[in-house]
Parts: sequence; structure tokens; C-alpha cells
Amino acid sequence: MLYQVTAQFSGAGLYRGVVTLAEIGRDSTTLWKMNVYRQNDEKPERVVYFSLTQHPFQLIRKGSRTMAVPLEACAETDAKMPKCWCRDATFAVSDARDPQKVDQLQVLVATHHCILMHLPQSLVDVCLSYCLPFVPKLSSILLQDTPLTENSLDLLAREWTIPSLTDVNLSGTSPSAAGLRRLMHHMRSSTVAALNLNQCGFFDAVVEGLPHLPNLTRLELEYCLLSDTDVAHLSDVLPSTRIQTLGLKANYITERGAQSLADNLTGSQLVNLYLEKNRIGPAGFLALVRVLPQSRLRTLGCGENNIGAEELAVSELVVSLKDPRCRLQELGLSYNRLGPAGGQKLGGVLAEAKTKLLALNLDHNNLGAEGVSALASAFPCLRLEMLSLCHNGMGSRGAAALAKAFQQCPSLREVYLDGNQMGDTGCELIAESLCESKVNTLGLSRNVIHCRGAEALVRFLPRWTQLRVLALERNAIGDQGGTALASCLPNTNLEELYLQSNLLDINTTTEMTRVVPHTQLRCLFMSSYSLRSIDPSWRPLRHACAAASIARDF
Repeated sequence: MLYQVTAQFSGAGLYRGVVTLAEIGRDSTTLWKMNVYRQNDEKPERVVYFSLTQHPFQLIRKGSRTMAVPLEACAETDAKMPKCWCRDATFAVSDARDPQKVDQLQVLVATHHCILMHLPQSLVDVCLSYCLPFVPKLSSILLQDTPLTENSLDLLAREWTIPSLTDVNLSGTSPSAAGLRRLMHHMRSSTVAALNLNQCGFFDAVVEGLPHLPNLTRLELEYCLLSDTDVAHLSDVLPSTRIQTLGLKANYITERGAQSLADNLTGSQLVNLYLEKNRIGPAGFLALVRVLPQSRLRTLGCGENNIGAEELAVSELVVSLKDPRCRLQELGLSYNRLGPAGGQKLGGVLAEAKTKLLALNLDHNNLGAEGVSALASAFPCLRLEMLSLCHNGMGSRGAAALAKAFQQCPSLREVYLDGNQMGDTGCELIAESLCESKVNTLGLSRNVIHCRGAEALVRFLPRWTQLRVLALERNAIGDQGGTALASCLPNTNLEELYLQSNLLDINTTTEMTRVVPHTQLRCLFMSSYSLRSIDPSWRPLRHACAAASIARDF
């Protein structure tokens, strides 16, 4: 046996199936054994044997029976198709000698999608042959980190003409230059709108084909080792394409490449540009900022680009952002060493320009309490819907400044303040200021919050009717704080709660087991990454989550 394959599927009803022990020999013959269970039962109600390589199949339910039906027998016309098709089937392929790796390799065959991830070469062509032709109304193909041979590329090219296909992800597939050119040629008559070529080489083959793809609106070229020269060639063809979203994260783009993009922005249809993890520096950022009023850009991601605070051109920023033609709505400047001085400069810019910004990301900039306070004074002048200030060391002083500003920010929907050492005092101030707002997501992980902070949250959560997601990972609320949080959950509208690594114990799990059926939770993460989460005392909570269809990590 070369591989052991396991799978799970769920139909539109009471049954689930587990496909196990698929033997793949040198002649590619495969024998599957499928156990069919009623939901939550431990013993199978029915066992089905079938061969995938001889009969591509779809799992269906008829009355109380679940069967594997050869597609060749029932896919000729829509009238002959079974009425109840299985929604999806997830296959995991691993080395039979190490079953623990089973979750690393996946194949997903769904109603509209075909996903082959991390597969060995011996399975790629077989899966493409049997999955692609029989996925009804195929709309997306994901072949992430799956090596593609010339035969694989030919099988893909055959599917490009499917009218429903709109999304293709070839990230990390390492296609040959000739194969990539052939794929781009076949895409000319396709409806593909999104193409992901992250970690793929042969950039020239991509650029040559872009002007001939009339439906392509999203292109991702991250981690492709692109130089300024490559970006200059790409920039030259942008005006002749319909690309609206361009991802160039983690390449080798400097201020020269940023200038090339800026020179062609006005003639292109670009709306979203992502340049994180490059080297454009302050000069490259300034070149892009200058053309904002003449471009269609609404999203500009420039995180981790060594922009710094000293060279931040305040006057240029004010002029561009204040221009009524500027459409920028989302700005990302994380990991740029702005420091307190940069926070003060940027706060002055935002207050003076009164921009249309809806989302601002300034994570990991060491802004400190002074920088955050300066920024907070500008927030009431904006219409921010998303704010992320994670890992900026603001402490309780910065949290107090934010809490005051938040009372004048009625449009806020998402707030991320992880890793800021605000403590119990800061947690209480933030919760009090937002409890009657429309914020639906709050991140307070890694903030040295103890039992007192958790109890402060408990006081405000029942009044916070809009909150759906609360993240409190890696704090120290302890068993007392966890129990208090659990007891108030039925009086909240929370759907996702993250409490990993919070020194939780038996009292929290007992209370959570009691209240879980009476909550609106869809996701509950409480694992402490220790033996506590696999302790038998957690078993009742696992059963309670399963009965309520709540995703969990313990």
C-alpha cells in the first residue's frame, strides 16, 4: 500500500459517510470502503464498496439509504440525475505509515468547486481526470502546492471553456513556461475572472497573456521574486487589461517599481493594490500617494515596506487625501516603524484631510500611548468601519484615549486591539465605550487581562447586542473569569468566542456545558495547548458542542 486515504462527507439530511482504506497500487487501482452513519451514531448503518478509478462516483441519499452511484450512469442528462446529491466530500491523503498527517493533504469535490491541495504527483492526474469533468457547474479550481506535469496542464486547459468557471488558483504549482503559456492561451475564450499564480515562476509568460484575457479582474502574483523590471513590464500592460485587484505581496519591489506602478495607475482600472512585504520605502509610498486623486484606487496595502516616521511626507499626504477626487477607503501601513512620532504625524494628517477612509491598519508600529492618543483625536473626523491597532504597546493610557474617541465613531464595526498590554483597566474602558455601539467584532487577545477584566466584560456584554465575535486568547482570565463569561453567554448574541490559553479549568467547562445549548454560538475555541484540553472532564462539553453544531478546538 502506497497511500491510505480517508474521507468524510455530509449529505442534505441525517447521514454522514466515512471512506477509509483506499489502496493505490502501481496500476492505479483503488478500492474504497464507505461506512454510512446516522448523524452522531458510532456504529455504521450501511457499508458500501466501490472503485474510484473504474467508476467515478457521486454519493447520494435515497430515502434511508446512502449509495455511491457511478456518474457515467446518471450524468447524461439533468433529468436522469438523482434529486439528492451529496453537497461535498473531503478526501485526505497521507502516508499510510503516519496516519497523523492525514489532515495535511486534501481533495475537495463539491457542487461547484474542485480543490486539490498538497497532493503527491501520482494522484494529481487521476484526480483531475475524475473530478473536473463531473463537478456540476464548476466555478472554481484550487490546485495549491500540487505539482503540475504537462499532462496535468492539458487536463486543465480542457476545462477552461466551462461557462461557469470563474476562479482558478495555481499557487505553488510550478508549471513550466511552455505549459503556462498554453494555459494563458486557452484562457482567452474563458470566463475566468480571478487567477492566483502565487509562488509561480515564468513571469514573462503571464505578462504576455494578460492583454488577451478580457474577463480577468483579479490577479495575484505574491512570492514570485518579482523585480522592479518585472513590475515595470506588468505596469505597462495594466492599462490594456480589466484587472481591478492586483496582489504583489512579498516580492523585491523598491521605489522604482512603485514609481512604475504609479505612472500607470491613472490609465488602469485598478481598485485594490496590495504591496505588503516589499521595499518601496518612503519615496515609493509618496509616489503612489501623489497619484491617488487621479486613480481609481480604493485599497492600498503598504505594510512592511520600511516607510518610517522621519520621512513621512505629511504635506503630500494631506494634499492627496484632501482632494475630493481621492477615492481611497482602505489604507494598510502595518510593520512600518512609525513609532510615536509617526502616529502623531498621521493623526494630524487624518484630522486635517478628513478623508473617506473606512478601514485603517497600523499593526506593529510601536505607536505607544502618545501615538495612539494622537490618532484617536482624529478618528471622530473619519467614518471608520474597521480599525486595527494590534501590538502597539498603547497600555491603559492609549486605551483610555481610544475609549473616549470611540464614543464619537458611530460607523465602527470591527476593532482589533490585540497585544497592547492594556490590562483590566483598559479592557473595562473599551467595553464600556463600545457596549452600545454597532461594533460586531472585538479583538482583545494578549492584553494581560485577568479575572477583573473578564468580569467587567460580563457587565457590558448583555447590553452589547451587536457583538458577534469576541477574541480573548492568551490572557489570564482564569477559571473564575471563564465561569463568569460562560454564565452570561445566553444573554448575548455572541456567535464566535476565542478563549485559548486562559488558565481555564473544570469550573469553566462545567458552566460552559450547561449554557452552550442556550447560546447562539457557532464557534468556541478554548484549547490551552496543554493536556487540560484532552482531559476526560472536557468530554461533556465536546458532546454539548457537537449536539449544538458548534465548531471547537478541543
